[in-house]
Amino acid sequence: MTTTPTRMLIARAASSAAGTSKGAVVLGGPEVACVAKGSEVKDLAVAGGFDVALVYSDLPGLDPEHPVEAALAVSGGRPVVLVHVPMTRAFAVFALSAGIAAVMSPDMPEEAMFHVLQLVAAGQRFAPAELLLPDMAVPQAVPVLSLRETQVLEGLMAGSTNKTIARAMGLSEPTVKLHLKTLCDKLGAANRTQAALLARDLGLT
Repeated sequence: MTTTPTRMLIARAASSAAGTSKGAVVLGGPEVACVAKGSEVKDLAVAGGFDVALVYSDLPGLDPEHPVEAALAVSGGRPVVLVHVPMTRAFAVFALSAGIAAVMSPDMPEEAMFHVLQLVAAGQRFAPAELLLPDMAVPQAVPVLSLRETQVLEGLMAGSTNKTIARAMGLSEPTVKLHLKTLCDKLGAANRTQAALLARDLGLT
């Protein structure tokens, strides 16, 4: 009985795409295509050109503030394995809850990445155990926040908009956005939603 090869799509910046392509040749078996833009992923999805996609969150054309939503939007409903830095427990839980099939960090060996793609193509889901099992996780340093950053974080946790936070703090909205950016950098968060999740996990609220 002939088995149809899994059609894998590797979506990452052009500067690093060659390495993944080489890894695919070493493994053999699956059909692999490589693209370097978010729009190319969407075009292939519309054409039905892949079964599962490995998408790097810094792929040109994806919204860097909302990588999970952006990766899902361009995949056309096909399973997505998302590679992200920093890959934290909060991000992994957020991504998997939103519909991402698997998450991993870019330092995972390429052969392991392709095995994960095959698992996902077969209908499975995946996340590194150390991200989901607290007793296996490496303790994360708790960042020191300034008074303003703490106030912005309190506003985030309350679900307030930047405009509302600015009004409450007596600051301009651009200043609040600057504090929010610094807060996200300290927490290793890509956006305000992830910042709130990370802060909760670290006991900052």
